[in-house]
Amino acid sequence: MEKQEIKTAREIPGVKSNTTILGHTVPTTRSASIVNENKVLEEKVLRRLDMLVSAGDFDQRWLSIAFDKVEEAFMAMNRAIFKPERIQGDL
Repeated sequence: MEKQEIKTAREIPGVKSNTTILGHTVPTTRSASIVNENKVLEEKVLRRLDMLVSAGDFDQRWLSIAFDKVEEAFMAMNRAIFKPERIQGDL
């Protein structure tokens, strides 16, 4: 399999700075605030899971599944708020 070269933001047409994220718009104050609150909630749940893992007497397989599902749920919720889109035009 041939290695593909990774382009930096300066090499992609239409990208004006290294802080531009393709397919994303600049978040509003409201959406950024909501996502920041979500990040705090997510961290609280993940720390609870860390505590259960550390206890050692619970089913580690299901705790691993819980980690994945919690992260997936918060990612989906935050994507619903930020509404990223597919990149348009030539790459």
